Amino acid sequence: MKRRMTPGPDQFLSIGAGETVSSTFDVSDAYDMTKAGAYSIAADLYLEYAVGSVKGMNVPGKPGIQKKITHLSSPAVRFQVARRGSFKRTLGQRARSLEREN
Repeated sequence: MKRRMTPGPDQFLSIGAGETVSSTFDVSDAYDMTKAGAYSIAADLYLEYAVGSVKGMNVPGKPGIQKKITHLSSPAVRFQVARRGSFKRTLGQRARSLEREN
């Protein structure tokens, strides 16, 4: 099992009070969306974050930063997948196909 290195200050995103951050992603990269039907997706995850400054966090003799974990969730997004002739494979399906070819 690989362990991730301690992140540096440049790997954090500061979000001020009242600010929001959003991101988009292609659901079909991870989930099989080949079957027509109604779908519903919501985010339900835990976020580990730093409290205070991350400056000097990797400097010997400096105290480590305090970390906290919070629960994040989003309202569900509902959408419809219509029937179509072709389909997009997930990233896992594509990787397994390449592995078999090699």
